[in-house]
Amino acid sequence: MRMHLFSVVVDKRKLFGYVDHDILFKKAYEILLERIEHYLWEFHPKHEGVIVIDDTGRTANRSLAMKHAFIQREGNQVMRFHHIVEYPMFTDSALSNGIQLADLCGYNVYRAFRNRDFTYPYFAKMLDRFYCSQRTPDDKLDGLKIWPEDSELVEFARQGWIAYKTKQPTLWGGQIKK
Repeated sequence: MRMHLFSVVVDKRKLFGYVDHDILFKKAYEILLERIEHYLWEFHPKHEGVIVIDDTGRTANRSLAMKHAFIQREGNQVMRFHHIVEYPMFTDSALSNGIQLADLCGYNVYRAFRNRDFTYPYFAKMLDRFYCSQRTPDDKLDGLKIWPEDSELVEFARQGWIAYKTKQPTLWGGQIKK
């Protein structure tokens, strides 16, 4: 199946005390939308993406939909959003194979970062599916974002990605540039 993965890893150890679950979730969602917008702008500039999210309840859904609408209307500090449909679609994960697959992928990312093991087999099988821009350096995996930027997980991910690409040179058209 041809697909691209996007994920946000949040290092909670680096967050300020005022960052509650709601702020954390909305910030991670915003960062995820940035990754998706970059991908669509680069590879599918004439298309729009639909965001499908697990239904977590009326209040949480409404709050996230309002955040989504604000981002669509105003953009954020980084960009304007032109390739994502106005409102997310909420559905029960029991009714959606896509959401179940996203949950499975999310768990594999969590497990790899929790154990600091980029070679975790199920995570390693997903690595070549993460979005990689053609405009960024070889050591950057654009579809996988670690936040905040000062987390040591950023370097862990960069080193893991380089090691993975070095072991898989045929996937990337040759050896890593030094």
